[in-house]
Amino acid sequence: PIPFGPGIISFAGSGKNSRTSHLFVSYGSAKSLGTMPWETPLGVVTSGMKTLKSLNGEYGDKPSQGEIRDQGRPYVKKEF
Repeated sequence: PIPFGPGIISFAGSGKNSRTSHLFVSYGSAKSLGTMPWETPLGVVTSGMKTLKSLNGEYGDKPSQGEIRDQGRPYVKKEF
């Protein structure tokens, strides 16, 4: 396993061949990450973590990328 600590940058994925253009930054230790081949870190934040942590996080993992793919604009208009 590759340890994920604060500032690690990685592609988001959900299984084999699932990586696209979505990146994420780890805000803290994440022992559940780094155990699968698609969870490969590609960089580390060297400065500016305070700024990243100040971004609005109230939406969490929303909007649903799958719903946008399947429903398009009607989903976005309805939910946001």
